[in-house]
Amino acid sequence: MLPSDLLIYRQNGETVTPKRLPLDASARSIAQELITCLQQHLHQPQGKLDEVLAELVRR
Repeated sequence: MLPSDLLIYRQNGETVTPKRLPLDASARSIAQELITCLQQHLHQPQGKLDEVLAELVRR
């Protein structure tokens, strides 16, 4: 479960509806790239991971 500060949602009265990404090929590709990046940088300095993630965002 995501903490509330990482969840994007819409509130309508007392109803809270989470916003979801489409499950298309593009979203899955991005998710897989991020997962792979995180796995490759386990047990490495946070700064190195931050650099690689920043590069991915710039694309």
